[in-house]
Amino acid sequence: MEVGLLNKRNRRRVGIRKNLHGINQLIEYRPLKTKKENDSLMVQASKIILGMGTGRCGTLSLAEILNGQPNTQVTHEEPPILPWDHEPNSGIIAKRFARMRRKRDAKFIGDIASFYLPYVEEIIKAEPDVRIVCLKRDKDAVVKSFCRWLDQAHPLPTNHWAKELPPGWHYEPNWSRIFPKYNIQSREEGKPPCFRSSNGPT
Repeated sequence: MEVGLLNKRNRRRVGIRKNLHGINQLIEYRPLKTKKENDSLMVQASKIILGMGTGRCGTLSLAEILNGQPNTQVTHEEPPILPWDHEPNSGIIAKRFARMRRKRDAKFIGDIASFYLPYVEEIIKAEPDVRIVCLKRDKDAVVKSFCRWLDQAHPLPTNHWAKELPPGWHYEPNWSRIFPKYNIQSREEGKPPCFRSSNGPT
């Protein structure tokens, strides 16, 4: 075993050479890592998990289940919400992931929200190792749940999906932006996008 002598001027170059079962290993003396260096290592190590679906399909329950796992920090619909209509490859997803990593210190981090649906290609491009959990619920059950929830949550009649609102109906200023818009009159016609083709109802 060769032991290098430590000196104040050249700590990083002095090391110990050990022979273990015929394998030479060099252990280099280094100062303790700074907080910034440790944060950088955590950023590199954090794996991103996303969950998505139509909405009213169990996204909150999924977030709670994942967030209960060891070394995992997963949120539900973390703001700012993402609009359905957007410029492709805008960089908004990469910035969102970078912010997640700065704010969290777990090995697995992520968010569960329906507003990621139109961003899937950009998500995979920005984070090739991302894991995406897709939720599916019976179509009629989703539509009924949406209508019931909208009536309970909003004081005014609310329709997220109509391109032109019929008389007496309203958008919700923030959340209506996350849904696609169609030439429809009733909410029941505005089936969640998982049940529609790009050209209209299935």
